[in-house]
Amino acid sequence: MVSTHARMTSDGIHDTKSSKGIQARPAGGARKTKNDIAGVEIRRIWGDMPVLDATTNLRVFILPEDVQAASPKDPADCVFARACRRTFHATKVLFFRSVAYVELPDGNGVHRVERFIIGESMRGLIQAFDRGEKVIPEAGFVLKAPTPGETLNSELKRRRERASSERRRLEGRMTVDEPAAGTGRGKGKYVDEPRLVDVDVRSGLGAVHFTLNVGSRPNPPSPPPPASSHNRSGPR
Repeated sequence: MVSTHARMTSDGIHDTKSSKGIQARPAGGARKTKNDIAGVEIRRIWGDMPVLDATTNLRVFILPEDVQAASPKDPADCVFARACRRTFHATKVLFFRSVAYVELPDGNGVHRVERFIIGESMRGLIQAFDRGEKVIPEAGFVLKAPTPGETLNSELKRRRERASSERRRLEGRMTVDEPAAGTGRGKGKYVDEPRLVDVDVRSGLGAVHFTLNVGSRPNPPSPPPPASSHNRSGPR
């Protein structure tokens, strides 16, 4: 069984780390389909279990037995996860900051994981239970089906747009202020190819230096004075 280690985030909502490595793609190297795009933790913990956006809201009621055996702050064993497992005989349930994943059977009895949105009122319940408050809401709690802007497809689109924007920035195609001659202040725009310096790809600490277009460069700075013969640091 894969172990899951939970911790408390700064906003008081569940967070988790798994001991299993990340799987970027399903087994066999197949590309993920648009309806099989889940968060990193889903891949870490459940492998290739299909994950779909829920289409209807889900109301769940909490029983005293759920509260007694629950582990506060644990996304896989909190009172809400236990209530879902008991109600739907699910083995795969996770509650995160803003989303919850619950294993449910479809109309043909095939099990898949459905993705729900955690609203503000639900977040308040989670925070209360994590603080040790064990008041059971008579109305239970509601997991919301994602709106069109909250679906997995929408999230994937936003990630692709951010990645594309970052690539353009690194390729030097973003517009940058051009210093006015002799002032160093921005005036006008220019676009130029970048020069990469101190690139460390694996750590993500690479830096990109942008140069001005030919003909618009300010006067180069004066060369530094020759090094003293008594320089203690030696050659560099």
